[in-house]
Amino acid sequence: MSKNSERINLYAVLTGDVVGSSKLAPEDLKSVMQRLRESAVKFSETFPNAIYGKLDVFGGDGWQLLMSDQKRSLRAALFLRAQVRSFNNLKLNTRIAVAWGAVDKETLNAERISESTGEAFTESGRALKNMKKSCKLTLHHGQYLSDLSLLKNTISFIDEIANHWTPIQAQTISFALLNQSQEMIAVSVGKSQPTIHQALHSGGWHSIEDFLKEIEYRLENL
Repeated sequence: MSKNSERINLYAVLTGDVVGSSKLAPEDLKSVMQRLRESAVKFSETFPNAIYGKLDVFGGDGWQLLMSDQKRSLRAALFLRAQVRSFNNLKLNTRIAVAWGAVDKETLNAERISESTGEAFTESGRALKNMKKSCKLTLHHGQYLSDLSLLKNTISFIDEIANHWTPIQAQTISFALLNQSQEMIAVSVGKSQPTIHQALHSGGWHSIEDFLKEIEYRLENL
């Protein structure tokens, strides 16, 4: 099988839940889940065809997303994390387990992704269930990128950075994850360019950006 055909059959599944959801008022939880749905749409507008179907919500605080463009999966995970972290100053977080692998295409339902099956779905759900309490982001990559020995440690480092984002840092980084310039972000959030620069710097954006460029390049060239 050629590398191109292998890439076509490789998907990414993101499975997550909202941390501390039981402490939220019902209307606040509903708003957070709607923010996640809208964020997936926004990501698709920047990266067309990256997401298959819609972000699916289940069990009150659980959600799942299927990506046909697996190289953007960690970018999408961090974008969704940033969107939740910046939501209404509620200091929320979402755990996210990303898994790369095959899916059972005959089970795919664009309207209800959580009803689908396959390797990527199984491993993503298992990874979320087994996630350590201190962890909010994990990746199951199987045999993919097995040569990247520092992948797990780097993701742990990025996860720790994201845990300390302030709302303004999270909001600013969410725009940067969509490849917007500092000038564009300043207009979008109504802040000065120096303020945006400081938020990106203090939020660890440059380390995140370097990490994503490396991952996306490697996946593009599998």
